[in-house]
Amino acid sequence: MSAKSEGYIVKEFSHPEGYPVVIFLDAFQDQNHLFQYFELHRMIQAAGSISQGLIREECGHYLVWFDEAGATERCSVKAETDLYTALLKMVRIQPHNTRINGRERYEMLYGNASFIRFLTIDMAGVISRDDEVVCRLSDEEEESGISHI
Repeated sequence: MSAKSEGYIVKEFSHPEGYPVVIFLDAFQDQNHLFQYFELHRMIQAAGSISQGLIREECGHYLVWFDEAGATERCSVKAETDLYTALLKMVRIQPHNTRINGRERYEMLYGNASFIRFLTIDMAGVISRDDEVVCRLSDEEEESGISHI
């Protein structure tokens, strides 16, 4: 009962519902591989394109990446302004040579957050949906490869 209004107050202590889609940007790069900025750009561009499609479908989602030290960045995206904020952060991603299982790490950190789809985009231009490769981006086919995901 509230002392001010002499009425009952309902407090909700449930867990917030997560978004149904997680897009993981995997910045792993073998130390023997010569780093190419276009690979990083292609990964960010693919994440942005998929994110825009989800926004058009009114599907909230997370953009997630880890750095070599293991720090996590998770951006909640529901609207284009959220995507622009995330893109400003994504341009600071640095490739690293520590292999991270994105899905396992995400579930460990956000175990109570439910999701339906886990997409992974890596530096080689491979897009996986729930650990199954669905697309390999080439320089010429970036847009057409993303449209069916």
